[in-house]
Amino acid sequence: MMTTYYHITTEDLGNRCFLEPRIPSVCDSSKENNNIPRICVSRSPTNCFLAIHQEKIPIEWKSSCDSAEHIYVIEIDENHKNFHIPSKEELFDADSYEERWILSPIEAIRVVCTSFNTIVEEINRGTFDTNVTTNPSSLVRNVKQLKPRI
Repeated sequence: MMTTYYHITTEDLGNRCFLEPRIPSVCDSSKENNNIPRICVSRSPTNCFLAIHQEKIPIEWKSSCDSAEHIYVIEIDENHKNFHIPSKEELFDADSYEERWILSPIEAIRVVCTSFNTIVEEINRGTFDTNVTTNPSSLVRNVKQLKPRI
């Protein structure tokens, strides 16, 4: 059975997108490696969100989420060969959120465009992962009209 991984971002990368490894903009060098460019992914959309947006919320990312018009959930299949499982020294909470790092550019597919508040509501209900995988259109609320990409 194929495992799907997810990545979330506030950047509109299009329906089919290319992701490039980079150092996360809110990288805390006391808790994670700040030298390895990567695409951070997890096995569930909820874990992606919680890995970033937990009680130790990075202020810059929370601000960008709170003010973002959209948050995008990106789907990546496990066929990608360059997964890296970070050690505790590289990422203090990697096991908590099943985080993996992809170390080379990849092509991915946007599953849904939603809002910060919708994600929080869905996680609190326990329905975010199911709706991303089976009913993504149910997550398109509290979302401003997408501007056409030029």
